Amino acid sequence: MKRLLVYPLTVENIVFLKYKELINEYELYMIVSEKNSFYERYSDHPNIGLVEDIQRHTAAADTILLTKGNIVEERYLELINLAKSMDKELIIMPSVKELLRISANHANDSMIESARILNCHSEIDIPVISVMSLGEDSQKLELHLAIANSFKHKGYNVLNIGASNLSPYFNFIMMPAFMYANLSLSEKVYRFKAFVIDLLREENYDLVVVSVPGGTMPINRYEDNRFGELTHVISNALNIDINILNVYVHEDMNTSYIRDLLEVHDVLCKSKTEFVNLSCTNYEFDPEDKAIKFYSFTKEVLKKKIHEFNASNIMCSFYDLNTQDVFDSMESMLLDNYEVI
Repeated sequence: MKRLLVYPLTVENIVFLKYKELINEYELYMIVSEKNSFYERYSDHPNIGLVEDIQRHTAAADTILLTKGNIVEERYLELINLAKSMDKELIIMPSVKELLRISANHANDSMIESARILNCHSEIDIPVISVMSLGEDSQKLELHLAIANSFKHKGYNVLNIGASNLSPYFNFIMMPAFMYANLSLSEKVYRFKAFVIDLLREENYDLVVVSVPGGTMPINRYEDNRFGELTHVISNALNIDINILNVYVHEDMNTSYIRDLLEVHDVLCKSKTEFVNLSCTNYEFDPEDKAIKFYSFTKEVLKKKIHEFNASNIMCSFYDLNTQDVFDSMESMLLDNYEVI
């Protein structure tokens, strides 16, 4: 297997470390942390390296994966040149390409041309769990992996449809390209349902877990989250049995805030939103740059919040707080409603 180096270490791509045994076709060699980053304190971990040793780490790896981080353009360019000089396989995530103004090669998805719309009249007869979030950088992939891994260990054959560009590294099916194409909402609904039904015909799955791309609603007029368009598409294409919502953490959040959020999402998602995952991040809006900037909370802060809520339906997958209780509750709900399981 190819030895994989991931750069930089962030709260989003730490899934490579937490779930390294699930990585598909690669073996995690190293995730490289920037100096003075949140994770520098863990530099004694065998799979976490520091940026000052980047040349040595690059030489020892087969493949270099560049992901989104709070990194200046020059740093990415230095690593690209270093990888090329050592003749390493180089994978650059679209968000980094956008930063570097490298035009990504968007191949036309054959599904756009040949989707079997007749499939939309079929019904999906196994349960569906959806993973939604208020916005980006909320550890949605980490939460999805935690759910999928829990049900896999319970003996379920899980169809995982991911929203993150990192999803294929964990053997997830990627969200199809037509979901981002300039198509009507109704056509996306029909096509996505047909897409899922085709996947279910290929293998005998017990459960579908799907991550919904983007956020469920705009953050502000600069970060519109596509106005929750794909939340609307997936909620209409699939009969969602369980929805779990990723929520940014802030100091003032309380029980009434969570209750109001869940009530709003019951309507948005056309299904009861029973469970909440507290992200370890929050954001600030920079009025000068007109951009959202994210920052992270420690495990102690999340522990305190979980304790304050004292609710069986609230967890934090990133720090593994109350996760197994929530996953067991999910399974109980499914067993109560599906004989097929």
